[in-house]
Amino acid sequence: MLAWQATWKTFSVGPEIPVNQSLVAQAQMRIDPNTASYASLRRLHGVGPVLAMNIIGYRGKHGPRPFASAQDLDNVPKIGPSLILQIQPYLSLPCKEGDSALQDEPPEP
Repeated sequence: MLAWQATWKTFSVGPEIPVNQSLVAQAQMRIDPNTASYASLRRLHGVGPVLAMNIIGYRGKHGPRPFASAQDLDNVPKIGPSLILQIQPYLSLPCKEGDSALQDEPPEP
């Protein structure tokens, strides 16, 4: 039996770039649409000024915590299943089990 060993060398292409840990932490934070500000909602890819205002307006009409799960955003005008799938990983809301519109794979027959 032949043994094979790989050796990895690291190469430096220039000076180390400092990383702003505050920005890294912000990027890793999830957003709760029940309490998020306009600016926080706008950080979600696919949520523009109109959708951010629609979410805030929906909260104003339906109470302080109208979103128990990511799928509840489907009740907001101009938000549908495809956008919810796109932003769900960045929300601090659970995904309802059994919601076929938001499953990665189709349900089995």
